[in-house]
Amino acid sequence: MARRRRKAKRLTRAVERKIVNVNPGDRDDRPSFILWFSHGGYATPTYLRVWADHLDDALDEATSWIEDNAPGLFDDDYVNEEYRRAVAGGMSDEAAQDEATMDMTTLDGGHNISSENWGLIKERPTRAEILDLEGREPERRARGVDRLAAKRPGTTRRR
Repeated sequence: MARRRRKAKRLTRAVERKIVNVNPGDRDDRPSFILWFSHGGYATPTYLRVWADHLDDALDEATSWIEDNAPGLFDDDYVNEEYRRAVAGGMSDEAAQDEATMDMTTLDGGHNISSENWGLIKERPTRAEILDLEGREPERRARGVDRLAAKRPGTTRRR
């Protein structure tokens, strides 16, 4: 009589990340980029998947999404405060602007974000890489496929 093996329970829960698809309607033969954004290093990063021809275009699309959904990721208030402080300290407008935007990435629409609070994770990710980035366990990936197959009984062929 064969004994069933019990699966060992995980002691720690796997970290799952949600990757937001920013512009999935624009994916016609265009590469995708997965970018991360954070604010001050203490917040949970926001992961965005953007379809664009180049990284600059992907950043523009991500900026539009952030404006609508997470404007707190921008460091515009900090830049404005540093600019006013530098001007009050006797700097010229140009020098004050350079001082205020040091270590900042200027995005579309004049928004600023600290260069250490965003980055590119992957260009042209495969499905397996996306599932790995999301932190899904292999068993859950397989169950997801099985659930989809179970929902559509009798459909073995694509139409």
